[in-house]
Amino acid sequence: MTGWFDSLIAALLAGLLNAVIFAVVSTRLRVAESTFLSRVYVATLLLRAAMAVGLNAVAGDSSMAGTFWGDSETYDAAGQSLTRHWEGEGANPALTRALSGYGFVYYVGAIYFVFGRNQLLVQLLNVTIGSLTVVVVYAIGRQLFGPDVARWSALFMAFFPQMLFWSAGMYKDPAVLLCIALSMFAVLRLRDAFSPGMASLLGLAAVALLSLRFYVFYFVALAALGALVCGRRGPIVPRLASYGLVLAVLVGAFTLAVKRETLEVQRAFMTLDQMQVTRMDQAMWGKSAYGTEYDVSTPGGALKALPVGLAYLLFAPFPWAITNEACASDQQGVLRELRSSLRWGFRPL
Repeated sequence: MTGWFDSLIAALLAGLLNAVIFAVVSTRLRVAESTFLSRVYVATLLLRAAMAVGLNAVAGDSSMAGTFWGDSETYDAAGQSLTRHWEGEGANPALTRALSGYGFVYYVGAIYFVFGRNQLLVQLLNVTIGSLTVVVVYAIGRQLFGPDVARWSALFMAFFPQMLFWSAGMYKDPAVLLCIALSMFAVLRLRDAFSPGMASLLGLAAVALLSLRFYVFYFVALAALGALVCGRRGPIVPRLASYGLVLAVLVGAFTLAVKRETLEVQRAFMTLDQMQVTRMDQAMWGKSAYGTEYDVSTPGGALKALPVGLAYLLFAPFPWAITNEACASDQQGVLRELRSSLRWGFRPL
């Protein structure tokens, strides 16, 4: 649990950052839209912040932490290790050799390096990232379908249970979602007219995705190129020029963030057989037999597992996960398998 002084620092920094975001939201939109979005932003911010404080308070309780703190402990320890290396007290953890997720470790390490170990600060910044994603999703919905769809999109993004939970801990998921949303927003703007600012935004979001969840980058890149090719209107020469520039941005981001040996590991990892091995390993070591009847090494098996996996992706953690300490080992096993399957974009349980 974060101490009182560090908690005060976290609250002040997060408060200042959110005040700036709130001011921008309030002044850049029309009155009706800014009123709605400002209220939604404040509501989702307060709800996520309350959950973050609650999670921080129970982080030291082994039974609760095993269920709800999860990978937050991993990122906390890795961030501390990286900070000690930067301070000259430890070996280089060589995080770039990791398959995915090392970008968030650098993020946590940078915060710890500047402000000291402050878990609540990372959580509140995640709260801000999650709340800011609501604004970006609203902007995407508004540009594509108008204010009504934008409002519903913002409400779903703001209050869907899974969105709330992941934004309250020390998880990389809020950053992944924000990068996806920013990428899609940039693509929509580039589809209308090429802009160096939007191209830069797309490139930065793509680099971040490569360091957070590498396979999401490939999906976003394909979606971006498809949206530009199918949705852009106008003379053929400017269109081809804009396609080339966007492709150059994506290739540049890929070249900057991925080394040859990393790419080889990614290719070996992105197979259905490897997915099945990972799932069975997590089920065995996590002492959990849940979902072992699914064989996702074939396309048919993966499709059979998809509905249950999507249910966990959208709605977990479920209320019955909160039980006594006697069931803690089973809970932890299930959560280990869930966290492992997150690498694949859905939970094939």
